[in-house]
Amino acid sequence: MLHALTGVVCNVDLLYVLTPASAYIMQETVTVDLYIIRKIGHFLRQFPQVTTDVVALLDEWAARFFDELDYVKEGQNAEIFAAQMAADLPQVAIDHLSVCCSR
Repeated sequence: MLHALTGVVCNVDLLYVLTPASAYIMQETVTVDLYIIRKIGHFLRQFPQVTTDVVALLDEWAARFFDELDYVKEGQNAEIFAAQMAADLPQVAIDHLSVCCSR
């Protein structure tokens, strides 16, 4: 997905743009990094001093992290947040949110 989010939060102009290529590269890089860390977690299982299940912890964290990389969902959450804040904090606003093409 290619989309851009622009808005004003507490009088600070923001512009976020994500291209399909950068989204793919980011997801690919994170996946490789998590794979390497997961391998280290498997290695650490042989040490009784390491009492945390690093692999399970990483898997749970990774699932939430990849949810954060879903920029369409994040855009929808931004709209919901702005609507919920409208009455008490009218300076929180989204000027423009669009999904302009798909991959």
